[in-house]
Amino acid sequence: ECLNPSLVSLEEQWFTLHTIDENGCKNEDSIFVQLNYPIYVPNIFTPNNDGVNDYFRAYGQNITNFHLTIYNRWGQLVHESKDINEVWDGSYFGGAYYNPNGVYNWVITYDHKLVQKEIRGHVSIIR
Repeated sequence: ECLNPSLVSLEEQWFTLHTIDENGCKNEDSIFVQLNYPIYVPNIFTPNNDGVNDYFRAYGQNITNFHLTIYNRWGQLVHESKDINEVWDGSYFGGAYYNPNGVYNWVITYDHKLVQKEIRGHVSIIR
């Protein structure tokens, strides 16, 4: 018969399974569980309407309760989204004003499976 052990891990660690069969034979096996964060956020985009890398967005799978905020160097909020598929074109809240070249800080909060996470980073606009 096959064993089907399962676990939920919130941190990277080693797990060892110890078994004893009906004849008293012992065996063990180990596995290291490395967490794979389900979200990718690029750090540069070029909103120059050439059709290549014109938008900034996060990419992920099985993400719920997504919330992205983007700030300029003075700490002013310039973009906000609750949809992981929504793109940012570098404009100020989707208006006619476009933010200048530079580095913008972002904060993303999201839920993945059983855990709520917050990640921070930056993205550069280069036209």
